[in-house]
Amino acid sequence: MNLGASRILDPVTRDAVLAALRGGEWPRAIRLYRLSTGASLSDAKRAVDAIAMQNGIVTPLKTSAMRFPFTTVVLLLVLIAVAVAIATRGH
Repeated sequence: MNLGASRILDPVTRDAVLAALRGGEWPRAIRLYRLSTGASLSDAKRAVDAIAMQNGIVTPLKTSAMRFPFTTVVLLLVLIAVAVAIATRGH
């Protein structure tokens, strides 16, 4: 992990990051964090997510979280198809 990611933000930058998060401007919050700390993009994303969580700000849905319901539906359909195939096999 980049050492910049573990640095404490100065109060002005922290307030700006929080304002951006509260306004739904996640890319801006990450950019502000990176400019202030020198953190990598991935470290800044993790740090900004942690700041949001600590302050009760809900993070936007991630792509993988959005795919979860679709994957679940497909899995259930496959299981139903297998159950039907087993149940009708003896007939």
